[in-house]
Amino acid sequence: MPKRSLRKHVIVAFPDTRISRVEKMSGIFQFLKGHNNWDIEMHQKPLKEADIKNTDGILLTGLSASESISAIEASDVPTVLIAAECNRQNNITIINTDAEAIGRQTAAHLISSRVYESFACVLPESTSKFSVSCANAFAAEVKRHAARCIFLCANLSALVTIEKPVAVFALNDDLASSTINECRKHGLSVPEDVAIIGFGNDAITCENHRPTISSVEPDFEKQGYLAAMHLERMMSARTASPKIEELVGLKKIASRESTHKIPNNENLVRCAMMFIKKNISEPISVKDVISYLGTSRRLAEIRFREVRNETILDAIRNLRLQMTKSELISSQAPIARICERCGWQSENTPKRLFKERFGMTMSEYRLRRNTKAGQA
Repeated sequence: MPKRSLRKHVIVAFPDTRISRVEKMSGIFQFLKGHNNWDIEMHQKPLKEADIKNTDGILLTGLSASESISAIEASDVPTVLIAAECNRQNNITIINTDAEAIGRQTAAHLISSRVYESFACVLPESTSKFSVSCANAFAAEVKRHAARCIFLCANLSALVTIEKPVAVFALNDDLASSTINECRKHGLSVPEDVAIIGFGNDAITCENHRPTISSVEPDFEKQGYLAAMHLERMMSARTASPKIEELVGLKKIASRESTHKIPNNENLVRCAMMFIKKNISEPISVKDVISYLGTSRRLAEIRFREVRNETILDAIRNLRLQMTKSELISSQAPIARICERCGWQSENTPKRLFKERFGMTMSEYRLRRNTKAGQA
């Protein structure tokens, strides 16, 4: 009786010709350096039952996976699916991109620059379980840092109304490209007004666009390696293996021109002003701003002089004076109460500064504005 061949016939159906396929195949071959007993048949079309009748194992991803599910479910051939679902419970492993981890880590990456006033997430018109989970995780991480996140889909023109600078996470690189084009239509500068990061890190799209596009790259190579590892395990087992599901996160965030950081001096001052604006109604001082920035007072003051031609104390007082003016018009509260609401520690300083700046007392200003409003 002839000996059964020890080599294993494996069908690999990765129809994608972009970076995901290249990286996944690289992961498979990394694994096979120590397991050179596979004969691989690359398959471009959806699988039928006849295709897998005499094979030892199957690796599928993308559209080929979803269109081959019925044949897979009718068989017991060891199978690994990447980014697909299957009801079979034995001899199957499913590997997916960790949408929640990628959403959180992308948000953390953008938040860490401490540059942006607001955030947005652009979803494709046809959403998937992955895109929704990723967007929700991104928004949750943004909200955890007390920032605002807006979801956008077809109506990219809404970017005009969002407070700038805004950081935008587009759920694929083509969407990132469309977002940049939309910004150009409305006279918005990338990355100064709108910073944009895509998903997929397709080099053809990202590196040939102007500006070049920053992008999140999932760990496709690890997906390929794990797929091969699980398939070898199932093919070598004496009995059927129970279903396994694995999640794989990101490999890297490729930073390009669409999210280049603002120069250090402007970045430091922008961070400081964001902190001041968010806490202006509290009795914050220059010391609190310096503590938030984590730098020396001398350096921070130099940067403020360079960028805004004022001191940190001037910036705090100017914002408080503007807030005080607004409160005097919109509120009938006593002046002492208004001063407290605007973060002043006593009435004396704001009263003196108000008269020096506007040439009248707070009471005179309120009376004059109320008189004008009555005449109108």
